[in-house]
Amino acid sequence: MSYEKIVNYYDYIFPLNQVTLRFLESSFPAGSRILDVGCGSGEYAVGLADSGFQVYGLDLDSDMITKAKAKSQNLKIEFTVGSMTQLTAYYENEHFSGIFCIGNSLAHVADHKQLIDVCSQFYNLLANDGRLVLQIINYDRIINKKLPGLPTIENSEHGVRFERYYEFELPKIKFKTILHADGKSESSEVLLYAVCHDELIQALSETGFTDIETYGNFALNPFNLAESQPLIIRCRK
Repeated sequence: MSYEKIVNYYDYIFPLNQVTLRFLESSFPAGSRILDVGCGSGEYAVGLADSGFQVYGLDLDSDMITKAKAKSQNLKIEFTVGSMTQLTAYYENEHFSGIFCIGNSLAHVADHKQLIDVCSQFYNLLANDGRLVLQIINYDRIINKKLPGLPTIENSEHGVRFERYYEFELPKIKFKTILHADGKSESSEVLLYAVCHDELIQALSETGFTDIETYGNFALNPFNLAESQPLIIRCRK
């Protein structure tokens, strides 16, 4: 996805969800140091900082980081432009009590080898007993049902519509989007790595994570391989 095309509308498409925020708040020790990987425009980093956490945010898109910094001027959040494939180049080992990577950011890894490497970096950056939270699309459901895409996101208040389509090039999926806003339409596409449930659980186990919990949404409903739209994982170092 070409994020420079949606940066000005990102908060209208993906606004902060209070249920998600409460899940994150409950996942990490109060006031602890946490890292938001793929932080986008910083909505959850700001929300957690408001709740007393020491927050760091990282995103590959410099415009997203600029937007995040602008909305966090009264908060002590350290934002960095960088890739989740190079986390240990930006942060010290055992520096965080918690890490979260949501919004399907993990699907931007290139392949299984890079998935293992990123999970290993998550593990190394966490202090002992640190927690990791991940959220991706449930690609088992997408692939098994051959779904053509995800539901369109509508924000009528701001006149924004965001269409999302899939083309299968397994193990990759071409993710195509069309943004309708301000009387214009902008299309974009990106190849995502379809990280399925068993592969992700295995990658986390291989890199040392334990107490692996799965959920079908941030309201703590059970994960259903056939029906859940997201796959949410919480685990411990």
